[in-house]
Amino acid sequence: MRVSLGIPLVSRTVVPVVAVLMVVRQLLVLVAVAALAGQSACTGGTSAGPSASSGHLPPSSPSASPPSVTTTAADPPRPGWRLRTARYWVWTVWTPRRWSFQEDPVPELSEPRLEFVAGTVRVPASRVACGEDPPTDGALIWLFETVEPLPPGYPSPTISYPPQPTRFRLGPPHGDMKCASLPSHDLIFQSIGRHFYFKVILGDHAGQKMTQRVLDVISSFRASPLT
Repeated sequence: MRVSLGIPLVSRTVVPVVAVLMVVRQLLVLVAVAALAGQSACTGGTSAGPSASSGHLPPSSPSASPPSVTTTAADPPRPGWRLRTARYWVWTVWTPRRWSFQEDPVPELSEPRLEFVAGTVRVPASRVACGEDPPTDGALIWLFETVEPLPPGYPSPTISYPPQPTRFRLGPPHGDMKCASLPSHDLIFQSIGRHFYFKVILGDHAGQKMTQRVLDVISSFRASPLT
């Protein structure tokens, strides 16, 4: 009787222990699978990267980043000057830190494109494209770019676009702007296949120091190819 009673007691004890061990083993397997799945999701899967059909670019893809400016700037003409860099049209120019600078002030003007206006005073928006007289001892500079393709004989059959000089020179003013009463110095040039022209207006009493400052600004202009 004691033996027969002992066998069932042993069976009742061993069976639950085996069952618990099996459940624990299954739980460990499930935990391991879940851990591997979580690691895969965090690391983006295999080292092959996203598939072509996923619609996502890898972080290192150039297309996923905004275009960068690759222009090599000139050395600063004077200490304390500020480097101005075009956000999209890929050029640089140095100006005195306290000068006004208006980049791409008329985006809807596409031909010629007005790249910037700089000077000793800020030009009102209503006159930024058609000209403004600077203070008597000041100066204003406009930079325009003629976009390809150039019309035949543009800007005239007798005027061509010479290469950008190492340093510009201001001759007698012979140009004009519609909204300005003072004449302008027009400087036409090309750089790396792009066609530009400066319009410079000096105040009536702008001296040699202001003139040299203007020449430092426009001579520091550097352009790069549009990509």
